[in-house]
Amino acid sequence: MKYLVIFTILLHVTYVCDSKKPISSRIVGGKETLEHQYPWQAFLLVSTNDQTFQCSGSLFASRWILTAAHCVTFSGTTVSNLQVKVFLGVHDLNDLSSHVQHGIRKITVHKDYRHDYLTNVEYYDIALIELSQEVAPSKKIQNATLSVSEPSPNTICYVSGWGKTGFSPNSNVLRRVSVPIISDSKCRQKYTDSWIKGHMLCAGYDNGGKDSCQGDSGGPLQCIISGSTNVVGIVSWGAGCAKPDKPGVYASVPHFRVWIEETMKGLLSSAGGKEEEGETSSIGLNTAAKIIIGFVFGSIILSVIVIGAVFLIKKYKSGKRRVDPSNTQPQQQSQLPSQYQTQYQNGLQHPLAYTNESMNFQPSPLYQNQNNFKRPIQQANAPNNLYQTPQSHLYPHN
Repeated sequence: MKYLVIFTILLHVTYVCDSKKPISSRIVGGKETLEHQYPWQAFLLVSTNDQTFQCSGSLFASRWILTAAHCVTFSGTTVSNLQVKVFLGVHDLNDLSSHVQHGIRKITVHKDYRHDYLTNVEYYDIALIELSQEVAPSKKIQNATLSVSEPSPNTICYVSGWGKTGFSPNSNVLRRVSVPIISDSKCRQKYTDSWIKGHMLCAGYDNGGKDSCQGDSGGPLQCIISGSTNVVGIVSWGAGCAKPDKPGVYASVPHFRVWIEETMKGLLSSAGGKEEEGETSSIGLNTAAKIIIGFVFGSIILSVIVIGAVFLIKKYKSGKRRVDPSNTQPQQQSQLPSQYQTQYQNGLQHPLAYTNESMNFQPSPLYQNQNNFKRPIQQANAPNNLYQTPQSHLYPHN
């Protein structure tokens, strides 16, 4: 009986550690892109402790980079601006030293982002990086167009990145692979139903063979819509890379359009985060009107108090306030209403601040397994010693 219990425990541990592996990201089964074919693709180097991870992103609106939240979040904490290096107009990483590193003003992670340490699934896996200065468009650098609607199932789209191409080291040149969009219902059949949410988008072949992988995290899934290339997804997670019946899972850009726009305007409310299509922000004119009305009423109340106080003082000084001489005890003055107390409500947490109390332990060492899901992996043979590779679809550099 004792051996049966031990065998059962080992079997369970093997299942958890093998069938639910960390997320990984890379281009498998693809080919090198034309030089600057995707001029909005950004190369990111993210440093944490003694490791550096690589990710991708998409430039849009001149100074914003769209990427995955897991690229810029470690142990439940968003990395600082100085821990992320952004490069644009890159094709071959061997030439990375010749490219300008762009400064960062702010990193914003979705407030509901969560990494499930049991299943290694990424929820609300989206983040924005605001650059310090606008980037002038050129032949090598252009803004991406973000899609307003999700593509139909079976639409052939392309995912690009510098991640792993299989069991070999990461690619030094930008590569892409074509993958078909699959429906949510079909994706839920291929994974555990509860893992796939409305803010996710799935793409891949039933037979596998083509996918993103370690090192591609945060990169764009792009489709041709009405004759132009639109970014529809962000490389997020998947079970291994290019496995049969295990499609890649992406954060849906159309789903997060409201969040993106409100974040850019700095109007994201603390109650937001789980937006639906058509949802709009009520902040703006209404808030300004409330502030003005409050100021006016506050001024009126203050004026009444001042006038009343002046009237009482004048009345007292003119002798109109009488004391009964037959009463040896002075008449007690009527007291003013109880003193005002100003109660301060707790200030709203910054809407873009990331907190997750559940993340109170270190990521599993399984993240280093090449068959893992799409989380950062250390990159080997980094050109010019400029970088290493990340986790989830991140790939750590040695």
